[in-house]
Amino acid sequence: MDAPRPHVLRSLFRFAPYAVSAALIISAFGASASANSLGPSNAQRAATARVSARSLLALAPVPQGSTEIATWIAADGQELSSPMSLPAGRDQVDFTKFYLVPDATRSLAWFRDVKIDGHAHSSWGTSGGPGSGNESELAFSFAATSVLQQRMLEYSLLPVPHHQLEVRIDALVSYAARKSIYSIVARGAVRVGVVVNRGSNAKHNRVSKYATTSTKTINTLITKVNDLPPAMSGVFSCPADFGASITLRFFGAGATTPYAMVVADPGGCGTVTIRDYDAMDAELGSTQVSGGYQLGQFIAATFHIATLQSL
Repeated sequence: MDAPRPHVLRSLFRFAPYAVSAALIISAFGASASANSLGPSNAQRAATARVSARSLLALAPVPQGSTEIATWIAADGQELSSPMSLPAGRDQVDFTKFYLVPDATRSLAWFRDVKIDGHAHSSWGTSGGPGSGNESELAFSFAATSVLQQRMLEYSLLPVPHHQLEVRIDALVSYAARKSIYSIVARGAVRVGVVVNRGSNAKHNRVSKYATTSTKTINTLITKVNDLPPAMSGVFSCPADFGASITLRFFGAGATTPYAMVVADPGGCGTVTIRDYDAMDAELGSTQVSGGYQLGQFIAATFHIATLQSL
């Protein structure tokens, strides 16, 4: 039997000095930095999410005798009248339907046992707190894709007068935003320099340097960087950050300055900053992505680095 849970699920969802054209950037970086390498546009991603959300909402069953209504009408639980807000770092679509369902007791049991497209509910709980009434929530999760990070149906159930149950169904689909063109490190590097700064707590060997000219290692590093997820946005909490950093510098043949520099935070929020430069060492642009911890672990394994930061 699922244990009651606090009112958490809903709160998760509520809540350049050198100007250059995209054509110039693509020309400077080569085909690997083209817009096509970044995948679908944000408009295409949003459209895909809308199609998925509509499909999910069409799957959502309700008990026999239910009546669809235009909006949430209960005096208690007014927060269910408003759209859900976006959680940190996600672009999301939310399509909603509302129902009045007869025989609240029987209907609650029906919802607990119902399956959607073969899926049993992934969570069930009751909420508490001011204005929440005696609301129950259940959610059904569906397979994600490379673009659609989360696909779910969430039911909010509230007993109301006349032994009825008021129901809100949300089809929630979040998608990964397309990254900046500056997030793509072009291939062609012949040398990569690595600088590990272990942070303010390091008592000795705070800074260490490494390098590689291995084509295989360099190409793998570039792939890892280019596959990092978009930066998170919004308000969220991060682990402690002690100022550690890992810097990768990518050099072309005969070059004394890097054409790309990647600075990763192996702690904290794991932010990764990527900067791209032209042949005159002028910055073309920069952007941030996430995944600093995972990138740091890969670099540590690749260069046999025992410690990336001192805690």
